[in-house]
Amino acid sequence: MLVVLAACEKEKRICTAQEERSYSSTGFSKIAAGETFRIKITKGEQFQVKATGCSNDLDDLRVVNGTGGILSFEYDRFDNDRQPVDITVVLPHLVSVQLDGAARAEISGFGGQQTVIRNVLAGVSECNMTGTGINAQVDLSGTSVLHLSGDTESLYGTISGAARLHGYDVKATEVDISTSGTARAYVQPTQMIFAEASGESRVYYRGNPPTTHFSTSGNGKVINE
Repeated sequence: MLVVLAACEKEKRICTAQEERSYSSTGFSKIAAGETFRIKITKGEQFQVKATGCSNDLDDLRVVNGTGGILSFEYDRFDNDRQPVDITVVLPHLVSVQLDGAARAEISGFGGQQTVIRNVLAGVSECNMTGTGINAQVDLSGTSVLHLSGDTESLYGTISGAARLHGYDVKATEVDISTSGTARAYVQPTQMIFAEASGESRVYYRGNPPTTHFSTSGNGKVINE
């Protein structure tokens, strides 16, 4: 018996033209993105939104200034052969950043902001934030990774799955962290730490804060390094 197998393989798309486009979005304070977007977010007095990438990808890009002050980036159709798109966002006040998929973000300039800044990461997303608000809230899941640096009065939130919080470079007056799964948190409290670790998760902390309260279950551990 002769069996003939035929396969039709799609040619890899070539980016024939790269360009930068500007968008007139204003009034937002929250940013949401997924896919493989690479986003640079900085503080500035005037709103500015730009995207750089292959013309075909930019044609499919939708920048939506939605309700609740959320600026979101998404494609209007599926294509598994997209080229990287770099996005630049400038805004005066940042409330939250929400990333999923394989999105990447670099955030700077918001150190000392007198309101909370929330980071919500899922999937394999990654974020590097230099300088944070008076309060820093985190919600990490999947295999996402968040790097934080700066000073804050309160660092708090939940870390699940295999997510990682690298917070040794942020000095926090108070830390209140809950981890589960195989998640890891690395924090530096100066006065108080409240930590809950379950499953195979770990909370590592540096320093000798005078107030400590730990709760563990399963093989979860809270470790002073």
